[in-house]
Amino acid sequence: MRIRYEGPAPFASLVAQRLEEQGVPVTYRPKIEARSAQEVVEAVVIYMGVKIADGLTGNMIDAIIERVKAELGERIKAIKISREG
Repeated sequence: MRIRYEGPAPFASLVAQRLEEQGVPVTYRPKIEARSAQEVVEAVVIYMGVKIADGLTGNMIDAIIERVKAELGERIKAIKISREG
């Protein structure tokens, strides 16, 4: 299973951290490179692998994603997070 993140690259690690705090173990490889100011605000697509923990279902992950999106709120309104698989 994986989570699709679409938004500014610098916020991907924040989303991964919030998912981890909510009990969804994720792995991903962030792009590590020098960025111009324009690249920082442009949307990127990053797929985060999810290791399914005991008792963690797809519906639970969806609910956690919604909590993370609500928590991040207006600060990063353009971010899209969804579960695939």
